[in-house]
Amino acid sequence: MANEFDGFPEFSDFPELPEEFREFFEKLTSQGGQIDPAELAGAAGFNLDPAALQGLISQIRAAAMNPGTVDWSAAEKHALAGVEGTSSPITEDYSDVFTIADSWLSEQTSFTPVGYKAKTITRADWVRLSIPIWLELAKPVANSVVDALSDLLTEQLGAEIGNIEVVMGPFAQVFSGTNPGQILKSMTATMYAIQLGHSVAGLASEVISGGDIGIPLMSEATLLPQNIEKFGEGLDIDATEIKHFVALRELSFARLFNQIRWLGPEINSIIHSFANGFSIDIDAIRETASEIDPSDPDSIRLALSSGALMPQRSEAQEAALARLEHLLALIEGWVDHVTNSASTKLKKAGAISEAVRRRRAAGGPAEKAFAQLVDLELRPKKLREASALWKYIGEQLGSEARDALWQHPESVPSAEDLESPEAFLKKLQTPRATDDMDLELQKLLSQEINEDGNVTDTVKPEDPDNDSGEHKQ
Repeated sequence: MANEFDGFPEFSDFPELPEEFREFFEKLTSQGGQIDPAELAGAAGFNLDPAALQGLISQIRAAAMNPGTVDWSAAEKHALAGVEGTSSPITEDYSDVFTIADSWLSEQTSFTPVGYKAKTITRADWVRLSIPIWLELAKPVANSVVDALSDLLTEQLGAEIGNIEVVMGPFAQVFSGTNPGQILKSMTATMYAIQLGHSVAGLASEVISGGDIGIPLMSEATLLPQNIEKFGEGLDIDATEIKHFVALRELSFARLFNQIRWLGPEINSIIHSFANGFSIDIDAIRETASEIDPSDPDSIRLALSSGALMPQRSEAQEAALARLEHLLALIEGWVDHVTNSASTKLKKAGAISEAVRRRRAAGGPAEKAFAQLVDLELRPKKLREASALWKYIGEQLGSEARDALWQHPESVPSAEDLESPEAFLKKLQTPRATDDMDLELQKLLSQEINEDGNVTDTVKPEDPDNDSGEHKQ
C-alpha cells in the first residue's frame, strides 16, 4: 500500500530489503521524517561517511525535481562537511614569523616582498578558497566520464531504461514522473561531486600552506597552523624552527608568482589543455559499466573512485603533463634552494628541508585520491635536480642573474638542462641577444667576479652601430 505523501512507497512494499535498510527507507519516505546520517552508513551499504550520505539524499531529491542537472556545489558542501569538527580556529599570531622570513629572503633573492600581508587560515578556509580551482580541474574529466558511463548504463538497460522501477529499484517512486536516463546521469554526476568533495577535505587536512600543492591556489601567501603542527609531530624539531622554515617556503613561492606574471597563466593553460583533452575509451568504460548496478549508488561511487573509468590520455595530454611536471620541478626547485639559502640561522633547517622534500615526493593519501579522480598528479618528479641546478647557477652568476632567468618562458632551464647544470651555464654564456630584453638578461648572465671582487662583463651586448662585420650567432 503506497504512502499518500508524494507517492512514496511503504517500506513493506519491498519485503526483500534488509530490516536496517527498510527502516532507513521508511524514514526517508515518511512525511517530516528526519534521517540520522549515522544510521544511513550501515543501512544503505554505502562506503560514504554520514555527512556525505545526508548530502546524497538531498541530491537525490533535487534530481527528482530537476532531472538532468548537476549541482556542483555538492563538492564544496561535502568538502566542508568533511573538515567540520577538525578545523581548529586560529589561536596563534604569525606576524613575527612572516616578518623575519621576509627579512631573510630579501638577502637571498632579487624578487621583492609581496605587497600584502601574509595570513593564517583554517582547513575550512582552505576548502572555500581552493574549491573553484579543483572544480575547474575536475569538471572536464567528470563530464566525459559521467556522459560516457550514463550512456553505457542506458545502453546496458536497453528497453528497460523506460522502466523506472528497474532503473532506480526501491527509489523508483521517489523519482516518479521523471526521465530515468536523466536521473541516472544526475546520480552519477552527484556521486562524482561527492567524491571530489571528500578528496578536497582530505587535502585540507594535509596541506601546510597555500603553495604546498605547487600551483597558485590562493591569491595571497597563507599558512595552516593546525597542519603545520601536525607535520611537525614526530620530527623531534623545535616547533618555532618549523614555523619559520614553512613561512620561508610560502613567502618565496609568493614572491616568485607575484614577480613573474607569466608563470600562473602558463600553469593554468597547461592544466586546462590537459583536462580538456581526454578521449573516451568506450571499451574500457563498457567493461566497467557491465559490473555496475544502476540501482546501487555505491557501485557507481566505487567505479568513479577506483580510476577504472579514467578516459584514455592522448599524446597531446602526455606532452602537457610532461611540461607541467617540469615547470612544477623548476618552481619547487627554486623555492627549495632559496628557502635553504635563507634558513641558515635555523639549527635544524637541513632536517626540515629533507622532511618537506620526502613529503612532496611521496604525496599524501588525499593527494593520491584526488589524482585518481582527475588523472593528474601535481608532484614534481625532479625536485632535487632542479634545486641543484638553481643552486649551481646562483653560485656561479649570483642571485640576481639566477632570478633573471624567470623573466621569460624561453629562458628557464629545460628538462635536458636539469641533467647538466654545467652545460646549461655554458649555454647561458653563449651570446644570443636579439632584443632589448634579451640584451639586459644577457648582460646579467655574462657577469663574472674578478680577483678583486669587482664585477666585470665577459660578454658585451652587440653594438648596433658596429660595422666591423662581426655578428653574433
